[in-house]
Amino acid sequence: MSKVTTRFRVLAIAATIAGASLIGAVVFNSVVAESLASANQIRIAEQVPLVQAASGVSNTNLKTTKLKEGTVFAKIYVPRYGKNYVHLVAEGTSLKKVLNKVGIGRYLATQMPGEVGNFAIAGHRFGNGGPMLKIDKLKAGDKVYVKTATTWYTYVWLQTKVVKPSAIGTIDRVPEGLKYPIESGKYLTFTSCTPIHVNTMRIVAWFGYESEQPVDDGMPTDLAAVYTGK
Repeated sequence: MSKVTTRFRVLAIAATIAGASLIGAVVFNSVVAESLASANQIRIAEQVPLVQAASGVSNTNLKTTKLKEGTVFAKIYVPRYGKNYVHLVAEGTSLKKVLNKVGIGRYLATQMPGEVGNFAIAGHRFGNGGPMLKIDKLKAGDKVYVKTATTWYTYVWLQTKVVKPSAIGTIDRVPEGLKYPIESGKYLTFTSCTPIHVNTMRIVAWFGYESEQPVDDGMPTDLAAVYTGK
């Protein structure tokens, strides 16, 4: 093999290694940035006060406020996403006002927490803190806790499914595609894009209402055991 050929081969290998290193650095920095963004969103979520939203029969005796898009009205706690995971939920699914800023938003045509129907929310899996990054990890027994200005709501996981972007029936009052609807008719639906970075499909996770309690009674006992370690 000639010295020229050897030199070119060495240069080619060096370029490949450099390119791989650069890609690795970009990916690493991206992951670190996401982790920092997520941690910051969790920190902020602990401090933001909640606005009480107008709702249905369950809260007609309470003074309520009609929400503007982007208004934060709830917090969600998802132990499967991490023992300290807490995230704000805002009105609407605007990228600029909600998903890229607050992180999670409620589909305007859906119900509020605790109401009969479907409380459906959306969030990114990656980017802007990736609040729905682990949506594919949910499994039997997993619970989600939703805190509003007055009430804690507990929902339990029912099913996860990957669907086409056109499958908007997944956020109907009785979710289309859910194998076993529940008697109470009260649902919570998570939605996000999948696969990560490709985003050609949608992934949905459905939960069924389990219980509720006043905020004044404190954090639900089973959540407190995970979240505070007590």
